[in-house]
Amino acid sequence: MSRVDLSGVSYTGADIVAELIEDNLVKHARPGVSFCLLNLLADPIPQSDLIICKDLMIHLSNVQVTQLIANIRSSGSRFLLATTCLASHHQNVDIPTGYFRRINLTLPPFNLPMPLCRTPSDRPEWNDLNALWELNRL
Repeated sequence: MSRVDLSGVSYTGADIVAELIEDNLVKHARPGVSFCLLNLLADPIPQSDLIICKDLMIHLSNVQVTQLIANIRSSGSRFLLATTCLASHHQNVDIPTGYFRRINLTLPPFNLPMPLCRTPSDRPEWNDLNALWELNRL
């Protein structure tokens, strides 16, 4: 996000790691750009036009991904942009939180509809996509 032009946009970055938030406040905070400590699984998520959830769900158990999606939906936000792997990934294997796996949000147990649009991620060799969903349709 540090390379994204956020002119004219109100952006709030959130993380559960206090040290990361403190570092981002020092390096990147400015008018319209803020950071907050937030547990996305349990804390209320502020309503926004777009929630960007990049490379998070790949480290969560299936139960926690389901909790996260439910919490995002309850925020009243409009869109979700999330990392997913649609093309070559045909099963969501469960993992302990903190481990890594590719995730396809359109497959069980998540069953999101096909995204409105998608773009390749910054790691094309992984077949990951940044996919956009309208939250009131989930």
